[in-house]
Amino acid sequence: MKYYKFTNSNDNNLDNRVIRKSKSFTNKIIMVNGFNASGKTLFSPIVSSIKNVELMSFAYEIEWCSSFLYSDQMSEEAYKEFIKMHVDHSIYNQMMSRSVNFRLTDLSSAMSHKAKWTYIKRLFQKGDNAILGSIQNGKPILSLTTCHLLPFIPTLSSALQERLLFIEIVRDPMFMFHQLLILQESIIKRHPEKDFTTRVKVDGIDATYLEYYSSKDVFKDIKCSDNTSILIGYLERMFDFYFSLDLDKLEINNSSFMLIPFEKFVLFKIGTTEETAFLFKTLAIYSRV
Repeated sequence: MKYYKFTNSNDNNLDNRVIRKSKSFTNKIIMVNGFNASGKTLFSPIVSSIKNVELMSFAYEIEWCSSFLYSDQMSEEAYKEFIKMHVDHSIYNQMMSRSVNFRLTDLSSAMSHKAKWTYIKRLFQKGDNAILGSIQNGKPILSLTTCHLLPFIPTLSSALQERLLFIEIVRDPMFMFHQLLILQESIIKRHPEKDFTTRVKVDGIDATYLEYYSSKDVFKDIKCSDNTSILIGYLERMFDFYFSLDLDKLEINNSSFMLIPFEKFVLFKIGTTEETAFLFKTLAIYSRV
């Protein structure tokens, strides 16, 4: 049995019944996304320094649900409703400094944000219904740092429409490798209980959930190979995925999408290249909407 019914009747015609969020906020959402070791956490604080953009936060919940959508263990409609609920709940809590991180050394700490006193003052200000006006009138922009979500851009953009600016960070795999190796050896192999991502498991082998549709040969290689070989194979499949995408035909509905090459961004001073100038012009326009 999956659940106990709250009520029951002889009416079994449920075809026209749906589970939905009643109403959503209209504030913008920026997702800074990329695969592990792509440079997201360097880029996200820069985004959060833009006017009206909130403190960055990690949206593990979206990644968890995405893995169940990916494996067809969750419906597309349920996923979209969860996304709308989660982003609204996140901005509501953040405007009250509820669920805000004040740990000094963390990347997502409010104490390292340019408006740190804003988050401290919010602790003592009115919350609950008073927050609704702050969101509707102040139009704060939710800043989420996410991982592995590019495969889900069609459904994410369908859920959030014009509210969403999705920024994908890509990095040279040679530089990603070393960080991924640390993650593989220190967390996934040594302390898997600290690995807060879902895994696909088959025949005693486990891998990132993105391997769900990989061939049996991939899982055999993972079982028999050392960490270095496992990561090289993973990076090859990662960039095969990137190269197979036609960005000009990417399904983003009414959302906005940007692809940022990490090296090109950090190797030049802000505003000295066409890409970085376009980035900050876009973010500035987006933050005023």
